[in-house]
Amino acid sequence: MVLVATLIPTLWAARGAGLTPVEREPAVPTVQALKNFLSPLWSGDFGWVIFTRMMVSGGIWCVLPFLQFFFSDVSHIANADRFTSYWELTLLLAATPFGLVGGWISDRYGRKIFVYASGACQSLAVVLFIVFFPSQILLLFAIGILFGVGYGLYYLACDTLPDPKHAAKDMGLFHVAYTFPQIVLPSILGFVLDAFNRNAPNSGFRVVFAFAIVFFLLGTILVSRIKSVR
Repeated sequence: MVLVATLIPTLWAARGAGLTPVEREPAVPTVQALKNFLSPLWSGDFGWVIFTRMMVSGGIWCVLPFLQFFFSDVSHIANADRFTSYWELTLLLAATPFGLVGGWISDRYGRKIFVYASGACQSLAVVLFIVFFPSQILLLFAIGILFGVGYGLYYLACDTLPDPKHAAKDMGLFHVAYTFPQIVLPSILGFVLDAFNRNAPNSGFRVVFAFAIVFFLLGTILVSRIKSVR
């Protein structure tokens, strides 16, 4: 129902799009075409945007898949599955207004400061998990809000697109940077979590969440390499 409801304004906003015939570009050898297709990954600011987005997405997916187990085993929350849903809902409710307001303010004051703030908020939230192993409900929801604020503030992609003519393809590459860590990291870190927890109860959470901090720091600090965006 939500997908159908959001389709209507999308079609209205995109009315007239695609009516102009697209001119086919001259054919090139397959290897060269592949290089051209992937060239934004290693050239210019957009390449750094993709890499830093992948790092931040990696940080997020070092945490989210394991939260239910953390809340159950460490925080000793009853009905941890339901609590995790409420926690993630709180995260999204916090992310939405900060994402909207942050985007509007960043038009005036620049994007990078909000990316730095995003990385700081998400890193701090994970540090609180690691250091305190919190179990108080209010504190856990406060951490969720902090994480959500950081989650909502991070976006740079559209400002660094290398060629407007290939915007759809390049945003597809950007989307892969967002989804690839979701596929790879949980399947690997699940074994890491289990291995460390077998040696010392719940130590695996500190190790796995520490990976998240590393990813967040890389995804935040390396934004400084992007020159075309303030």
